[in-house]
Amino acid sequence: MKILAAVLVLITLNGCTVVPATVAGLDSLIPRESKPIPGHFLISYQDLRTSETTHIKISCEHYYRAGFSTQGNAWSLRYVQEPQKFQFTLPDGQQGEFDNPSCFQLLEPEHYKFNNIRFNLAAQKYIWFSKESDKWVYRKYNRTLKKPEVIFEVPIKIELQKVED
Repeated sequence: MKILAAVLVLITLNGCTVVPATVAGLDSLIPRESKPIPGHFLISYQDLRTSETTHIKISCEHYYRAGFSTQGNAWSLRYVQEPQKFQFTLPDGQQGEFDNPSCFQLLEPEHYKFNNIRFNLAAQKYIWFSKESDKWVYRKYNRTLKKPEVIFEVPIKIELQKVED
């Protein structure tokens, strides 16, 4: 019944998107089970000031992203359960949290080298730390000197490993 109603609604639409929207709409009505990916990822954050280590476990799965749109439907990746974020206090006393890499970044390592990581501050969202040697640094472009300068270094060690179940 749902399929018939969807077809009747789409037939009444005008324009070149009727056929793709009809196909995508009918396809989105077919239920598909998500496919778990074997193993999980473990991100270890070590505060070099206190030697305290925090581990965050990330598990991913393939799921069918279906929407009633001309964009189309496709298999995609997502977290099985949204992982916690690592809370950290910067050397200047500001509190913030690190964003976890997405499942795509974890499963496609040729696209993601883990050289940059996003950090969210209460005052400013999305600043980027870059990995230089064994340090994570925050750089800002100095318009007077016309070159990037280091604002502060982050005393943290971050390791990523894949664990097979």
